[in-house]
Amino acid sequence: GVDDIQADGSLPMEMARGARALHYHDYAAAPLVMMAQLANESGQDWYAYREGALGRLARRVADGYRDSAWFAQQAGVAQQDRQPHGFSGWIEFYRLHAPDTPAFAALHAAGPFDDPRLGGNLTLMAAQGIVPRH
Repeated sequence: GVDDIQADGSLPMEMARGARALHYHDYAAAPLVMMAQLANESGQDWYAYREGALGRLARRVADGYRDSAWFAQQAGVAQQDRQPHGFSGWIEFYRLHAPDTPAFAALHAAGPFDDPRLGGNLTLMAAQGIVPRH
């Protein structure tokens, strides 16, 4: 969870996955950011929790997709999966709160993102609101 995010933005359990460390950091970010977004809808700021832990994780993943060398060095093996997936759509919500949106532009450009597990078209939900407005 969020409490496991290290100062460098990594998650120890996901780093232990070796060649899939980047992939699993991305996969872990999805529910964390989506829960933070739902909390935001009710007036809670989980994005600021633990001095911006979600931001550290988000930056680590975005940086990893631009250049996976850090993950390769830390995991001790080249990363197998260096392209975003549907579940990478958490970036659409994170960008709504990111202080440095350009840092996430490349990951955003990999969209639109669709993940049935997270509710469908995440790009559309981020643009129009996670809770439909009538």
